[in-house]
Amino acid sequence: MGDRYYAVGTAHAALGIAAELFGLYIVLVAGTDIVPRRLRFQRWKLWMRVELVLWWVAVLTGVGTYYAWYLAPAPP
Repeated sequence: MGDRYYAVGTAHAALGIAAELFGLYIVLVAGTDIVPRRLRFQRWKLWMRVELVLWWVAVLTGVGTYYAWYLAPAPP
């Protein structure tokens, strides 16, 4: 993981997976009764903002991945 080429791609993948899973959790809490009451949340605005920030960070690491893989000069 010391190589920038792999580190940026791995960070992007991890953040994207986390954002996707959290978004699915929000959908399950909002639209179904599958999630037990004790695991549900009430402060919707806060959790939707957290999800939005998570997606934006995933998008920005995607831009960083593109830069590291295709635009950055090769290390000597």
